[in-house]
Amino acid sequence: MLKQQEKKREIIDVVARLLSSRKFFYITIVFFVFQAAWIALSGLYPMAFDENTHLGIIRIYANHLSPFWSRQPEGTVVLGAITRDPSYFYHYIMSFPYRLIDDVFRTEMSQVLVLRFISIVFFVCGLLLYRRVLKYSKASDLTVNVVMALLVLTPVVPFLAAQINYDNLIFALCGLIILLTLQISERLNWTYAKSLVPGDNQLEREQSHLKEKRVKVHRKRENCLQPRLVGLGMRELATDPVEQGQIDAKRILLVIIVGLFASIVKYAFLPIFIAVLVWLSFDLKKYGGGAIFRLFVNSFRKIVWPVKTILVILLIIGAGLFTERYGINTLRYHTPTPECDQVLSIEQCLEYGPWRRNYLTHQDKINGKLTVNNASDPISYTLKTWAETMVYKLFFVSNGPASQFWIGNPLPVPLALATGFGIVGVLLALCWQRELRKKYKLGLFGLLTGVYVMVLWGQNYMDFLHIGYPFAIQGRYLLPILPFVYLILVLAMKAQRHTSFALSHCPRSHLNGYKLPSLTQHNYSYASLGLKVFACSVATWHQRLSAKLVRQLKIGLAVTILFILFIQGGGLVTYIVRSDQTWYWPNQTIVNINDTARKILKTFIIGS
Repeated sequence: MLKQQEKKREIIDVVARLLSSRKFFYITIVFFVFQAAWIALSGLYPMAFDENTHLGIIRIYANHLSPFWSRQPEGTVVLGAITRDPSYFYHYIMSFPYRLIDDVFRTEMSQVLVLRFISIVFFVCGLLLYRRVLKYSKASDLTVNVVMALLVLTPVVPFLAAQINYDNLIFALCGLIILLTLQISERLNWTYAKSLVPGDNQLEREQSHLKEKRVKVHRKRENCLQPRLVGLGMRELATDPVEQGQIDAKRILLVIIVGLFASIVKYAFLPIFIAVLVWLSFDLKKYGGGAIFRLFVNSFRKIVWPVKTILVILLIIGAGLFTERYGINTLRYHTPTPECDQVLSIEQCLEYGPWRRNYLTHQDKINGKLTVNNASDPISYTLKTWAETMVYKLFFVSNGPASQFWIGNPLPVPLALATGFGIVGVLLALCWQRELRKKYKLGLFGLLTGVYVMVLWGQNYMDFLHIGYPFAIQGRYLLPILPFVYLILVLAMKAQRHTSFALSHCPRSHLNGYKLPSLTQHNYSYASLGLKVFACSVATWHQRLSAKLVRQLKIGLAVTILFILFIQGGGLVTYIVRSDQTWYWPNQTIVNINDTARKILKTFIIGS
């Protein structure tokens, strides 16, 4: 028995080391590239996520050197009002590689494949950046790697990455700006002495006073703290951290530059840009206005002149392009993102598919011809329409116009796992949110997730009220914040050390198994009572298990979920199982490979 237990522990340790290693992450990246490349090589152009629109606009910019337009180019109304569309920079920069491949590759298939693989590169860059971002949360390498594996096993992720679409570039730019923000924030939050010297009340009072009067008394702070810190063996903190240049001018400029350019790649990036600026403004607030400017200038002067010149040029270009679209649109149309009929005539806009769909549906609503009856109150809309559709479209696949956008439904096992994982994870996160905030750095992730989801939901809901039908609810729109959602859910489910917190909030009668707490005795609402009972049950279960056994169970659960997703429909598998010959290029080799793979997979996939 002892030998068997030792072998089990050794196996668990080996698996844990593998899941925690960089090798596992690189295997995840290679597997992701394999999935996306398979779909890119198989999928008939245009694929579902507006590939024809994106490539069409790229081709227009390929014949136009400037990103500016004086009038709508002839024959382009089918692509919308491109002259004032603020989401254009992806098409503009992709027009340059298209110019090169247009002379080398003469067939449309070869041109499309090259652009698809560029999009895959964008997404891989995003995965590399997001892994670095998630590590700032203080989550373990094992947790971060599992989150990234769950992400690439979400069917819509490789399906989107394989297409010509600006969402791939936005994913990378979101990872970049969030990483820069975390690096700046870490340098700004420099007051470590208090946490390093627990119980020194005099030092705590000094630091509290200096935090409030940082600028006016920074010389006094240096004089009073330096001897104490040197004496405590913390010479690296003895000099004034502000004078050390904790305000990083280069990274602050990069945040602004990336934000400006990303905002003209896709206007949906604006909430993330604003949330990042708000976060940094609160971090900078403690220095005072005058000190911020002085320290920024001092830091800027230390940048080598070639880098300084490039940063200034990029800042000027980014600000100019941003203002040309959002500024002029606001002045001319009283909105930064004008509708097609504000720029072009209704007759012209009717040739643009998405606008025509919305316009005709709205007319049917006005004339009482709209037969679809969706609940319009916010709660019913959110629970019955928005959330359900979002989850559904994270796990579905769809063909392009070749089969009228025929939808391949999610496979049952991944969808059921995702639903259960989400519900349990949300409940645990609500129960133990205080301890999660104490242990992990999730503030920026929570802010970005909350702001982005609220803005996305608000846009969808307002469109629904106006049009009368819930269009444009797409799971892929959640990708910029999906790693944060997965991280929080995984942390909530693996929170072994939260047991003491949960037990401290549980009535003794419940822990002893006799009876549930009454509402009047503990002043609970029915909702909070349910969460409390749930938390206490999990905490009691944790208490009865040894720490090693709990760790083994968690690692085993993670491996089991990843394995089941892998063999039952995660990632590429859903595309292969749900597709048919109308989804593929007219190439017999491609068709045969997918048909063979589908036949093999259907022998063991449930619900295929």
